[in-house]
Amino acid sequence: MDANRYRNALMTVIALELGWIALTHTGTPVSAQQAPTRVVITGVDMRPTETVPVAVQGPVKIEADRPISIQADKPLTVHIPVTTSPRPGL
Repeated sequence: MDANRYRNALMTVIALELGWIALTHTGTPVSAQQAPTRVVITGVDMRPTETVPVAVQGPVKIEADRPISIQADKPLTVHIPVTTSPRPGL
């Protein structure tokens, strides 16, 4: 058996094994794809138009699906992290 036929036979076996793995492992959900855990916060009675004072000691990340009204007695300070490099692109 010459080298070309041996290589073709070996590649065919590898392709068949990879195909078998792909077919047998499809549709298996992982734990991150399960239903989300329900979280209930008790002891808080808020009306939709009620404002809540908040004191924060560190950076806060805010994400919302609609605009958020912020009322403050002084301007909000926004810090944007800046990273430098000795050479651009690093």
